[in-house]
Amino acid sequence: MPYTQEITDATPRMIALRRDIHANPEIEFQESRTAAIIGERLRSAGFKVEEGIGHTGVVGALEGDSGGPTLTIRADIDALPMPERAGLPFASTVDAMHACGHDSYVAICGHGRRAAGATRL
Repeated sequence: MPYTQEITDATPRMIALRRDIHANPEIEFQESRTAAIIGERLRSAGFKVEEGIGHTGVVGALEGDSGGPTLTIRADIDALPMPERAGLPFASTVDAMHACGHDSYVAICGHGRRAAGATRL
């Protein structure tokens, strides 16, 4: 499948993940739910997963077939300790919010891990 079609097909899942992470923000070093989601998604794409890095960090490793270069995908996942007042249907209901786009980082990287898992560089 061409990557453009894969991205188009994945868009609803990426939006749903981003909205879920946005509605359930966790501040620095308390991102246990977010880290668990990331770990599960990496495992489902065939990555070897190591969790608890720096307390709540997650690392996924996928060995390529060619022994070639390494690709690193990174995302910050913490929220800011401040209330959200946007009034969106997926707005945070706790005194924290993703005002810096970290919810989007998780969703975008979530698709990147699928593409990497499918391609096996």
